[in-house]
Amino acid sequence: MDKTVFDRLRTIVYENSGISLSDKKITLVSSRINKRLRLLNLPSYEDYLGFLKRDKTGEELVHFLDVISTNTTNFYREPVHFAPPVLI
Repeated sequence: MDKTVFDRLRTIVYENSGISLSDKKITLVSSRINKRLRLLNLPSYEDYLGFLKRDKTGEELVHFLDVISTNTTNFYREPVHFAPPVLI
């Protein structure tokens, strides 16, 4: 992914989610978008950017933000992680 496409994509991410992506995230973004490229049968990141911009339904934006963001969960975490500290 070239820097121009990355900059456009990270602007879309920031404007729609408030997530700020640094220049160091270009590899992460590329790898996560690859899943969408394959699913949509698009040959390049530039084509994906165009597809994302042309989508008037907003459905692809939801998919894009979902693959870009790192979701966390508390499910199956150790209870000790959520216990208040013991004061001595």
